[in-house]
Amino acid sequence: MFYNNYKKLYDLSNQFDTMEIDEISLKTSVQKLIGENNTTINNFKTAFETSSNISILYTKIYLNRINYYLNQLLNSDDSVNLSSTIKSTYFNIIFSYLNMQKDMM
Repeated sequence: MFYNNYKKLYDLSNQFDTMEIDEISLKTSVQKLIGENNTTINNFKTAFETSSNISILYTKIYLNRINYYLNQLLNSDDSVNLSSTIKSTYFNIIFSYLNMQKDMM
């Protein structure tokens, strides 16, 4: 899910920067991505509902963090800096993945 979100945001960033899509299309795509993530998160929670394994707990936390970052992007009303906000969001997702890996060691 981390790579999928990074890749989709990276592609959306490029499309937005080259004016292939506008702000409305971008935010619609981010909303769709949040919905896809919610499905993945719910499936993960259902599959590991009773697990107390520390790796599972960290994974749940970091999966939810992705949607936190995406919601911040979606709720951003700074259209002037939207391109930078997209890039910051996909870097935050990469850093979250790296931090999750570090936390599980």
